[in-house]
Amino acid sequence: PKANAAYRLVKKLKEQGVPIHGIGTQAHLVVGVQPRVADIAANIERIKELGLEFHFTEVDMRIQGEATDRALQQQANMYQELARLSAYYDNVNFLTTWGITDKYSWIPSWFKGYDHGLMFDKQYQPKPAYLAVNKVFTDKAQGKFDWEPPAPLADAGRRFEAFISHQTKHPMPLDGDAAKWTNAVFYPFAYNQLGGT
Repeated sequence: PKANAAYRLVKKLKEQGVPIHGIGTQAHLVVGVQPRVADIAANIERIKELGLEFHFTEVDMRIQGEATDRALQQQANMYQELARLSAYYDNVNFLTTWGITDKYSWIPSWFKGYDHGLMFDKQYQPKPAYLAVNKVFTDKAQGKFDWEPPAPLADAGRRFEAFISHQTKHPMPLDGDAAKWTNAVFYPFAYNQLGGT
């Protein structure tokens, strides 16, 4: 809902001639609660369609409890996904963390039991997250970057299930041939709208 509201506002401002050049998102994430990369990609794409830049601002990914190897790897994977999105989309030109080292992080004073949200630990040593992000941008700079978002905008969040009415005269066989569905009309409905029939 926030992303939709921000998009509508920015689109309206652009239509009114307001000089706006970009939109950003803070990203205070929690390790273990993986954001849907396809959803983030869809937002970036629609901002791009408006001709605007997209920024990731105030990024951190807090860990509950100890910074175990498993938690640090999960964190690295999450940072890597944001870096990949940044490298893939040419309108994403800003990815910054909300601090440099865990030593001075705001997280422990705001979220009891959470810490370790940045790419450098309390001794200023790079964590797996830093190595993952660095690899993405190094690969991009060397022309070795071949990642793509998990789903294009048109397919994000959609799924098709065939519903064949018992009143249909000639049911279409569901053999996976997409061409058969080219001229089909899809009417979305919830299961409880079927009324038991």
